[in-house]
Amino acid sequence: MTMRIRTRWLPGIICVLFALVAYPAAAAANSAGTIYTQEGRAPAAQTPGAAKTASLAGGCLHSLALRSDGTIWSWGDNYWGELGDGTTISRAEAVPVKSLKGVSGIAARNCNSMALLSDGTVWTWGVTIPSASDAYPYPGPAPVQVKGNFGQAFDGVIAISAGMEYYLALKSDGTVWAWGRNASGQLGDGTVSDYYDYHYSPSQVTGLDSVIAIAAGGSFGLALKSDGTVWEWGGSFDDEDNPAPRPTPFQVKGLDGVTALTAGLQHGLALRSDGSVWAWGHNDKGQLGDGTTTLRSVPVQLPGLANVVSLSAGDDHNLALDGDGTVWAWGANRSGQLGDGGTTQRLSPVRVQGLDSVTAVAAGDYHSLALRRDGTAWGWGDNQGGQLGDGSYLDSPVPVEVQGLDRQSPETLLYRVAGPILDFDATRVLFYYGKELWLYDRVNHAQIKVAEAESIYTLSRAELSAEGVVYTDRQKTSYWKDGAVRRSWEGAYLFDANGNFAVLGDSVVDLTTGSSRDLPNAAFYRDMHNRFDLSADGTVAYTLSAQPSEIYVSLPDGTMKTIGLTSPGDSAYFGVLMDGTDLLYSAVTQDSAGNTARSLRLRSSDGRVTTIATDSFASSDYAADPRQSYRIENGWIAYRTYDEAAKRWRLDVRTPDGVTKHVYTAPVGASRTDKPITILRLAPDGTIVYADQNTTYVYASQAGKVVAAFNESGELDYREHVASSQDGVEYRLLAWYLLDGSLLYGVRL
Repeated sequence: MTMRIRTRWLPGIICVLFALVAYPAAAAANSAGTIYTQEGRAPAAQTPGAAKTASLAGGCLHSLALRSDGTIWSWGDNYWGELGDGTTISRAEAVPVKSLKGVSGIAARNCNSMALLSDGTVWTWGVTIPSASDAYPYPGPAPVQVKGNFGQAFDGVIAISAGMEYYLALKSDGTVWAWGRNASGQLGDGTVSDYYDYHYSPSQVTGLDSVIAIAAGGSFGLALKSDGTVWEWGGSFDDEDNPAPRPTPFQVKGLDGVTALTAGLQHGLALRSDGSVWAWGHNDKGQLGDGTTTLRSVPVQLPGLANVVSLSAGDDHNLALDGDGTVWAWGANRSGQLGDGGTTQRLSPVRVQGLDSVTAVAAGDYHSLALRRDGTAWGWGDNQGGQLGDGSYLDSPVPVEVQGLDRQSPETLLYRVAGPILDFDATRVLFYYGKELWLYDRVNHAQIKVAEAESIYTLSRAELSAEGVVYTDRQKTSYWKDGAVRRSWEGAYLFDANGNFAVLGDSVVDLTTGSSRDLPNAAFYRDMHNRFDLSADGTVAYTLSAQPSEIYVSLPDGTMKTIGLTSPGDSAYFGVLMDGTDLLYSAVTQDSAGNTARSLRLRSSDGRVTTIATDSFASSDYAADPRQSYRIENGWIAYRTYDEAAKRWRLDVRTPDGVTKHVYTAPVGASRTDKPITILRLAPDGTIVYADQNTTYVYASQAGKVVAAFNESGELDYREHVASSQDGVEYRLLAWYLLDGSLLYGVRL
């Protein structure tokens, strides 16, 4: 999806990325510093290129990789949000799951994904079941923390496993916990539920202790105890047509000395300490590997495998990693998931072609993955969702290398707070939790409650000022600073804040002194940022509430300036933006025949007017946010225009010296009303952030090139920081961020 234009309305979603660059370019300075997490711990420094893939997991049409730096990368189908990147855009190459760090384990099955963090918490994403009364699932594209009953903490977990719409977790005390669907008794709590009765909070599997490993099958669970025995519960293997629920664990007969286990859709595998592999359950595709298609209710040994070090089961196929680094596979092979170059099912293990020095394997539902000692990942089998990660959507009966895992993510997670982030600066993060407004101190790593609203619906707007927080609750706006509300205004709505000033109703207020001055005939109302611009010194430029005709500028000393229609044919001005004392605005002109057009004009402090561009005009332009069409910052001007002859939108930038540079031309086919190009940001160094279709681009005007592109949720933004050199000279620095809900990232451009 396209990154959203920044809004600081409370229901808004925010996320941040970070990079520091000095401007102008000639004054570049190194300003590396410690970035702290919310808990006040500095993240471990990562050497570029040092992180390597540590483990893999496969679902139905998607794949996951856990890297040594504790981050997750994903690729494949994303219809249900199973990639966890905040979107539902499928990827044929690996992309990072930005919102998680410190990950120690991953799991996947069907259209679901799981992550275990080093703090013992569990996170899931993908197919989401909204409620017991609404059985229709919906996409859950961002990781959500698993909570206990009544929102209590669920932690202390050391291992996870994903089944078909249910999950297992092993705690450090040796107990097993389960949640999700329970139609076959797969939660192991002694009960069986209707299929549509979804259990959202984990409950303990009864009768199990001293467990050291777990595996979730299609609708059954497995547990390995410290004494080498295996225990099972859930759907029965005894009847292929009518499996009977078994809601409490029982010991699997004929197995001891087991060191590892895995579970397929309707079969189980166990690895014994002597390197032998044992299997039981359904066998219609040869998934038990015993040379037959006979169902086995008691485990049987696979012939020909004697030095196995790890196992992984897909729906109806399996992988075994031999101690010599080779991989063996058996079972279903319709999509080439056995990697033997063909698509014929195999009743006994065959060697996967072209792979050696393998250190880990993972079977997806219908595809397979392997990790080699050199850190490269390989996939084979079904690829209709792009889950092989080779950049294509073609099945492959032999291993192909996963692309993109050697990249370094430009994003670093800085903070995760309890609710949506509303605003932030160099030292503070303002966020909303329930009906409470909170401020996080980035320097002292402390959280302070600013306000508690009457309800979750009444706190309608909040922003940071230079020294405090200003917010509107119902019909009252308050200014909070240093732990207390300093002053309030009844019946005044907060429209915008900048520096120590705010536009409240039809007035501009100095928050520190409480003094105010009226803005005659302003008549602002919500979402009318297209009508005015507020600078940090309290200057306000605006147009009237009726059809715009003139520009009004209210200066800090109370002086009101009016800029009338100065050129022949001018009929209205609107969309005024300020850059110091310069004004950028739209002018509507009309010729003698009644034809209208729009021109973008720059009015300098000396009164000189320069036409930047001309364009066609539509009455809907009056209500549009001008910042999507043009912006001005530090002398730079970015603007979009429509080429009627070519039927294409284009984006250009004008330098402080008055030189115009072409930035981007949209594809042919967009009409005048489509407006596919949206300007999202213009930084003081001329960097432009703009969006077209589902992609957001970052264009460095001084270098004359695109330096980054994003296909992710959230919105790019920057903040200015002030740093001093050893000789005392101050540098103004730009820090780039990405905001997405309750997450704040730093971005390297």
